[in-house]
Amino acid sequence: MNSLVYPFFSFLTIFLLWEFGIKYIGIPEYLIPKPTEVISNIFLNFKHFSLNAFYTLFESVVGFLLGSILGMLLAILILFNRNLERILLPLAILIKVTPIIAYAPLLVIWFGFGVLPKIIISALIVFFPVLINAINGLKLVDQDTKDFFDSISASNFEMLIKLRMPNSLPYVFAAFRVTLPMAIVGATIGEYFSGGDKGLGSLIFVANYGLDLDTLFSCALILAVISLILILCLNYIEKKMVRWTFLDYS
Repeated sequence: MNSLVYPFFSFLTIFLLWEFGIKYIGIPEYLIPKPTEVISNIFLNFKHFSLNAFYTLFESVVGFLLGSILGMLLAILILFNRNLERILLPLAILIKVTPIIAYAPLLVIWFGFGVLPKIIISALIVFFPVLINAINGLKLVDQDTKDFFDSISASNFEMLIKLRMPNSLPYVFAAFRVTLPMAIVGATIGEYFSGGDKGLGSLIFVANYGLDLDTLFSCALILAVISLILILCLNYIEKKMVRWTFLDYS
């Protein structure tokens, strides 16, 4: 219960400061609209916002799943082949350190204005953190437990399934908590650069040039809510799959 009470009061405090602080400080509403106006704008155009939010959500989730699966599969391959780590890890680092805005327009040009470039952008953002955390989780196993598996002549596959993969789950979920919101950012940036008519990023693109602050703030609020809901779902899945990490809090 406390896990919901504290965030609720945090959001309530931000809402009240935003609503009444603007009027008290004297900031013009054409620069920062009140939250009540933003929420009202969302409900007045609910069908329009919900349809575009669905496209962004779809691209984000598919990109997140794709990047996560590729990161975990490559981590398993690297575990059994150190030469592969020397070859592919520098390429993964190169992708990580390259700013999104540098390759997002290129992907849109190469793969068109559909959902594919947005999914690829989200997947690339997710890929590296999941890869690194998965590698660490697969390698950093308890030595006594590993010695036990060696003593019963467990195969590499058995050790992977019964020891290394369960051990890597907390590491992987730690990466998921960071990369899931980043996947939404990636999809939104892809939509922004595509200049299309679908997705919250496209709405932001149009609203930015039209100085439509109500739409800009509405999109930002919707993206924040989507991220929050996905993180809560992820936390629930983590508690079900990685029960032993939560024993101390029960």
